[in-house]
Amino acid sequence: MASRARPPARLLSALAVVLCAAALLANAAVAQETVPPPAPIQEAPPPAPPMPVRLLKGFVLDGGIQPNVWLEMQWRMEANAPLPGGIDGTRSSLNWILALGFNDRVEAGLSFGGMTLEPDGESSRTDTTDIEIYGKYRVTRSPFDLSFGGLAKIPTANSEEMLTSGSTDWEAFAAIREDFGNIKAIGSLGVRWNGDSDEAGADGEVSLLAGGGVIFALGRRSFGSLELNYESRRYEELSSDCRVTPGFLIRLGERGLFRAGVGIGLSDGAPDAEYTAGIAWSY
Repeated sequence: MASRARPPARLLSALAVVLCAAALLANAAVAQETVPPPAPIQEAPPPAPPMPVRLLKGFVLDGGIQPNVWLEMQWRMEANAPLPGGIDGTRSSLNWILALGFNDRVEAGLSFGGMTLEPDGESSRTDTTDIEIYGKYRVTRSPFDLSFGGLAKIPTANSEEMLTSGSTDWEAFAAIREDFGNIKAIGSLGVRWNGDSDEAGADGEVSLLAGGGVIFALGRRSFGSLELNYESRRYEELSSDCRVTPGFLIRLGERGLFRAGVGIGLSDGAPDAEYTAGIAWSY
């Protein structure tokens, strides 16, 4: 019986190579169909800018604009402060400060709270403070921030207890700000129209305002500040008010800020000392 012819070894080798290649291509095609494409990499949103820092006395009189919302609870006490009527006394207050930045050019805000007045030789009086409302507009950012604004004092405190003049005051100002890295410089000029104080019998005058200061970095989260403020006399029987205020600021996280300072009176119309402390949040 004749034997079956066998295929040559070379043909078998070629057939094995073809079958292996076909299997690899089939596996690659199946893997491409079943494995989903990688998800696109999403870029993380940029971090929010840190809370800005401002001077204690010159919070409003600043050429910069608060980017969002500033809310601060602030305690302040003036020791041996001259009062209308020719007497001195101690004035302490607990106020709320609210500032709103509507865009990179417009800011508005108000302050309100409660106050206790202790005239020398008389009983103390406690009531709400006057409400102050302000607004400002930044006209340029080069070569420095330059803003113009106005402020109105609404007499909501008790005028019969000499906690307010009982009249509305108006103020107009111009302010600048420049950042030099770790040092920020702020300055302002203004004029204030003071209403008459009926209970104290003092006529209000037009006072001139000038102030400025620097904020400088002490560390990654801490700052020092130094400011000088001057105002000519508000009432005919008072003197001009000039104070120097060194201060300290420290960030509480990225949205909080604690700040405090001690003002020193440099003229007869200023209190002997002024103590200020506040906790602020920015959103």
